[in-house]
Amino acid sequence: MEKNRHVEIREKLNMLKHQCKPTDVWEDLLETDVLYQDVYTDEGIQLISTSLDAFIDNILKLDSYSDSNEVNGMLKTLILELNGINNESDLIGVEEREQLYNFICEVLETIKFEYDDATIDKYRMW
Repeated sequence: MEKNRHVEIREKLNMLKHQCKPTDVWEDLLETDVLYQDVYTDEGIQLISTSLDAFIDNILKLDSYSDSNEVNGMLKTLILELNGINNESDLIGVEEREQLYNFICEVLETIKFEYDDATIDKYRMW
């Protein structure tokens, strides 16, 4: 991979990790809108945020983003973690599901990883 392209990918992934996670929006809603206090919990948001961070951190450790087995394994791990969190907290509703899906897709598109909906839906229970 071209060095400049690799640097661009790392910068975008770090930006996604630190500024664009759906959990950032949920934290703001929890703090500012009483209606969301019945939906969101600090603990549930933090668990999902930590899982998303770990997913990006693991991708950042890759030397090559073209190893589909490696990326698919990371994706499966993330989805299974989110399933477990949702089973405990019931935090992921329709809106959150869409936001998480879009975030995951943006991460995969950043590394130019070819996927389809079935890749994510295969393991997703939320």
